[in-house]
Amino acid sequence: MANTMGSAWIYQRYGGAVILTDDAIASVLAPVVAGELDVPYHGSWARPPYESRAGRPVIAHDPGLSAIVVDRDRGTVVLVDSTGEGVLNASLAAFVECTRRYTAAIHTPGGRRRLLGDHRQAIAGPDPCDRSRRGRR
Repeated sequence: MANTMGSAWIYQRYGGAVILTDDAIASVLAPVVAGELDVPYHGSWARPPYESRAGRPVIAHDPGLSAIVVDRDRGTVVLVDSTGEGVLNASLAAFVECTRRYTAAIHTPGGRRRLLGDHRQAIAGPDPCDRSRRGRR
């Protein structure tokens, strides 16, 4: 496995497999957990030792709704909720870089409105029950 995260990667070998340790995860996530970066996730960030869900460390959770876990073998960051799971980022490094860019974007003039306002409008769309928008005959 290539070292794509510099000194932040700390591995332990188990029977020839390379596993991402809790210390490595914590090191990479330090600016997120410390609140230095804004993350559009309402849950709380965990600290090691991480609770395990299906053998994957839970790095954040919103009780009853969702959790963010790390696949130790692949390094992927995964969102798990009641509908299933989906990859958020291909690696912890990519996840932190995305949060850095998100933080920078929302702190530019009009950035929060541009990112969140447009997103909400796209989700909301026209109200199919709004009778005032229907054609009149």
